[in-house]
Amino acid sequence: MKKTLIVYPHGLGDCIVGTPAFRKYKLAHRGELHISVLKDNAKISSGESPTPCKDILEGLTYIDKIHPIHSHLWAHDRANWDTMHEEAQKLHENFKFDKIHFIKHGRTCKTDHFAIHKMLRTAYELKVILNPDDVETDVWISPMDFKLAQDWFNKRKINPETSTCMFIHGKTNDRPKDLTRDHIEKMWDWRKDEPTFIIECDSPKPYFGDRSIKLDLKLPIRVNLAIMMYCKHALLVDSVFMHARGAYTLPMVAGFVAKNPPFQAVPIHYSGFKVFITDTECRLDYMEALTGFMTWRASHEGSKRRKRL
Repeated sequence: MKKTLIVYPHGLGDCIVGTPAFRKYKLAHRGELHISVLKDNAKISSGESPTPCKDILEGLTYIDKIHPIHSHLWAHDRANWDTMHEEAQKLHENFKFDKIHFIKHGRTCKTDHFAIHKMLRTAYELKVILNPDDVETDVWISPMDFKLAQDWFNKRKINPETSTCMFIHGKTNDRPKDLTRDHIEKMWDWRKDEPTFIIECDSPKPYFGDRSIKLDLKLPIRVNLAIMMYCKHALLVDSVFMHARGAYTLPMVAGFVAKNPPFQAVPIHYSGFKVFITDTECRLDYMEALTGFMTWRASHEGSKRRKRL
């Protein structure tokens, strides 16, 4: 059986975005698929686990083995890529891979419509073709994680099925993305639909002060994701929480502040997805990306119609 290694040194949310391409690659090649991801790269509710990227992928059936690599390799400079090649060579000595792919997409992969989004860029670099039916993303959250999330609610005497819970995650490691209190207030009609409980994640100073319930940052990332899944509403910045909730096709409002993230993170299949954009420049960038996806989708649909004719 042939073995392939995909070196994918990107963020937690990017790991979810890349899953359609990983899944399609596995289906196309039928071999043993290994993926190398970052460890310790996320301070966002990763708990005590040193390998959050591995944690959210390890239960996916189309990935045979995951190899965490050092977090300082996240930077996209020549020296770090040389080090990644060395790490990949060490893995190759142990596993004897038939093929190794380095996925290097960064913030400037804006060459044309098919390469505008990290999902499509990953597929392009792996030489697989994603059709509109192939773009559902995956994230691994185990039954035990959901059980621990239920325990978290029970400890606080909250029933998420009968209470209206709002989950807020507006702070990331990337400061230009961060949402302010003003953004949060504009993203939701608080007078019309007031939540019973507000759960905030990774906010040193909660947006709503003592009224908010702060998420325990010592919990594993998957448990924090499971807690979010139980909430009826979610206000999220472009992050692993946004992409995980999208993978479960749950409704949310996502805030885009910086100009760069929208063209890389426009969701394709997310259900009930609403967008809050703070400035005109960012909005134009988002609309350009959206137009690119419509063109991409239309080209695939046109190909299907031509085949049927």
